[in-house]
Amino acid sequence: MSFILPIVIILVLVLNVVLILVTLRELKLYYDKRKDKAFKKSIEKIKIKERTQLINLISSELHDNISQMISLAKMNVKSLDTNAVNPKTKDNIILLLGKALTDIRYLNKMIKLQETIDIDADCQVEELIEVLNQSSTVNFKKRGQIVQLKQEANFLLFRIMQEILNNIMKYSQASDVEIKINNEQISIFHNGVSFIPSNNDYHKSFGLTNIKENKKLLNAEIEYSLNNPKIKIKLPQNSLVK
Repeated sequence: MSFILPIVIILVLVLNVVLILVTLRELKLYYDKRKDKAFKKSIEKIKIKERTQLINLISSELHDNISQMISLAKMNVKSLDTNAVNPKTKDNIILLLGKALTDIRYLNKMIKLQETIDIDADCQVEELIEVLNQSSTVNFKKRGQIVQLKQEANFLLFRIMQEILNNIMKYSQASDVEIKINNEQISIFHNGVSFIPSNNDYHKSFGLTNIKENKKLLNAEIEYSLNNPKIKIKLPQNSLVK
């Protein structure tokens, strides 16, 4: 009888430990599900926000840029003398209409890219580079291939790359941009003006705010430098497809 009691106590203790481990495992699964649900909800919020920003961009471009170019072209057409066409006026009309057409194509392709979230990030960045090369005088090129990522990580990384490359095209005065990819690190080189954003810049720019929010959700690191590579993106291990 004296031997049975210690054995019973040990069995009870073992059973309690097993129950605790099972409970902890269930709690972990529960919190992981909650965390995953919250993460996906954050992604959906970003998608809605970016769609709104895209609609505002299209509205602004149509009103402030494209419609003005078409109006100027229309004024030039009205000023033409049917008997003697001024070559300079003719060239100006062709230039304005060509620029308006390029901008419309750019907006159309950006809308299509906005919805291609199921394609891997490497394909999306390739398409983005093609659009930017067709829509600007900047020469974009990419070396290496982005590692295979989970679907949500694909979406977040592409949005980060989209904002960064658009900012370089618009503000850096660069003529050449090169994206080099080495495993989980993406390095961006360009021959334009360097830019290191301050806290104040993030408050003033929707694009920089988007980069900051997407970087936080992706748990990535972004470094800005005055020297090349001007921008480095380091992807976290948990975003990769194993």
